[in-house]
Amino acid sequence: MNKRKGKNAHIWLILGGLFLVTNQMVSLMANNLYMIKVWSLCFSFLFIGIFILLFLSKKTEQDHNHMILKKIVEKTPFGYVLTSKGKVLYVNNASLAMFGASKKEQILRHHLSEFLGLGLREFHRWKQVNIEETIETKILKVDGNKLDVELISMTIDEKHQFFVMRDISESRKSNEIIQQSEKLSVVGELAAGIAHEIRNPLTSLKGFLQLIEHGTTDENARKSYSKVMLAEIERINKIVGELLFLSKPQKVELAQCNLMNLLESVIFLLNTQAILYNIQIQLLGHDRGRNMVIYCDETKIKQVFINLLKNSIESMKVGGVIQIIVNTNDDNSVHIQVVDQGYGIPKEKLEYIGKAFYSSKEGGTGLGLMVSRRIIHDHEGELTIDSLENQGTTVSVSLPVAR
Repeated sequence: MNKRKGKNAHIWLILGGLFLVTNQMVSLMANNLYMIKVWSLCFSFLFIGIFILLFLSKKTEQDHNHMILKKIVEKTPFGYVLTSKGKVLYVNNASLAMFGASKKEQILRHHLSEFLGLGLREFHRWKQVNIEETIETKILKVDGNKLDVELISMTIDEKHQFFVMRDISESRKSNEIIQQSEKLSVVGELAAGIAHEIRNPLTSLKGFLQLIEHGTTDENARKSYSKVMLAEIERINKIVGELLFLSKPQKVELAQCNLMNLLESVIFLLNTQAILYNIQIQLLGHDRGRNMVIYCDETKIKQVFINLLKNSIESMKVGGVIQIIVNTNDDNSVHIQVVDQGYGIPKEKLEYIGKAFYSSKEGGTGLGLMVSRRIIHDHEGELTIDSLENQGTTVSVSLPVAR
């Protein structure tokens, strides 16, 4: 900047001096027409020369700035690719490394579709879908291997497109290692939980079988033992069934279903149990939800609300009211809240609710809530829990409405 100011100062100094000399020469040669023409011609060439000098000075500065910009582009860790009608016009050094090429000639003039493993038609469809988007994809290197990249595309004009690539292969490997580690950790926790939950009923079964083996003749005792043994076997069967449900993808059989009819049938199933605990179940939102239709697997959604209502009933030992509140929103979804007046969940324990083999109730496995969350997730819905100790719990379920 200082050099440029210095050059401009010199030029203006020369022009100022020339103006003074010219003014003096004109006054001396006022009567000499020939000399005036000669000097006019000389000064014309001189001014042209000064203009060229200014232009070259500006061009030199632009060339310098261009060189700096090119160095930045070539040294950046991000890959830059410029294309014209899909053909590569320019790549920087980072792109060269990502493509596994040693020379730019290996990439230039090739169609970008070659490095995405796409045919021309597929490439045009891909371009229309992903234009102006940031996506994760794979590129083909010149040796045939694939590289995971994050790709951003930008349209310059009708012919030209600019792509920015970032190598994400290392971060993806790191994420896979972390995920694998987390899976192993979860498997370990599940194994420990399964062993604990199944060992308890197995211990009971073993004890009763030993009593029977030792020859007890009391028929009433045998019936009592058999009843307890069947209950323990059923407990093991339930745990195994829930684990099997969670361990593999479940096919969801979707059909139109009236939500209020579904909820009323669940209340009918559990009303007897609720009465035993002096609990009243209220269904609110008839006006809003009477004709509400959802696409769902009716059996599985019933299972969710049976689990939620059972949990609420078991948490209210001294009676009270359970409210099922139905609301519709403008986001094409229906929201169902199950609100109880039970003992609630302490704040420090709330984050663990819904994890395998963690339950706030005695003898619970936590698998029921895990299964419920899985079912709602498979229906593209959401299940959340809010609770205050000694005040009650609210479970909110959100499901998409049939259109």
